This record gives sequence, C-alpha cells and structure tokens, in this order.
Amino acid sequence: MKNPEKLKLITASAVAPPIAAAFIALIVLWLTNPSVFLVQRGTEITGYETTPLSFVGILLQHVKIALLGAGLGTIIGWPAMLLGGLPLHGLLIRARQFEWKAYVLAGVAAGTIAMIVYVGATSEFSSANKSMIAPDLAIWLAGPLTGGLAAYLFWRIRRPDKSSLIVNRRSRVGQF
Repeated sequence: MKNPEKLKLITASAVAPPIAAAFIALIVLWLTNPSVFLVQRGTEITGYETTPLSFVGILLQHVKIALLGAGLGTIIGWPAMLLGGLPLHGLLIRARQFEWKAYVLAGVAAGTIAMIVYVGATSEFSSANKSMIAPDLAIWLAGPLTGGLAAYLFWRIRRPDKSSLIVNRRSRVGQF
C-alpha cells in the first residue's frame, strides 16, 4: 500500500478492538471470579476439594478468556469502530483535537453505546442475573472501558497528532 496513513488507519481499526476487549475480559474475569485460580475436584458423594490450579492451568484459563474477549471485540468492536469510532475520528480531526484524551473520551462514549445496544439486542441481563450486582457492574463497565482502551490503542497506532496530512493542513491554516 503506497499511502502509510491509510495503512495506519486500517491497522488501527482492525487491531485495537480485539486487543482491548481481550485485556478488559481478563480484568472482568479477575474482578468477578476471584476463584479463577482454584479448581474443584471430587463428587457429591466423596465431597469437593478446592485446590489451586497449576501454572499451566492458570495460563490456559487466561488464554481462553483472552480469546473469548478478542472474539467479542471482533464481533462487537469492529461494528462499533466502523459505525462510531471512525466517524468520531473524522470529527476529532476536523475539530483539530489530536490529543489522546479526546480519543479516549470518544471511545468511552462509543463503547457505552455499543454496550447498551449489545445488552438490548441480547437481553444479557435477565432476572436470573439480578442477584449478582458486582458481576453486572463489571460487565456494564466493560463496554466503556473497552471503548476507551480501543480508542487509546487506535490513537497510538494512528498517531493523528503526528500525521503528515495534519501537519500539511496546519501549515496552510489561515492561507487563502
């Protein structure tokens, strides 16, 4: 591809949502399931014994959750990036907001909207889950946190503050 700016835009759009979702999925796992490092062995007859997982077991558990998060980041994050993130990127460029903070704020907004749409579309929070307040809170925060982290990763890859297109536009400001 001859245009490096376009390549950065495509790469940032493709990579940021799954990576951010994988990381946030691990954080949600740690917050909602403190027994993630334990395993129950036994039967109802002999009784259950809770023992720590081996290092390999812990590693496999985390890889599984990270892959699940990356999958959700692909399924939910790519449409959110296409419908919300990229238009917001265009608005931020037009408004000359090139700082990472503006991108993170826009990402939190897009992630919140994506989470509301996801919950509305899947009815993820049924009455059976209402007794689990902490997991609900962690899951509700997953959308905005993932959106913010994805936006920050997008900004780090795309670097609109150092873009040659932006630098050229800045030099022509005020010239007719």
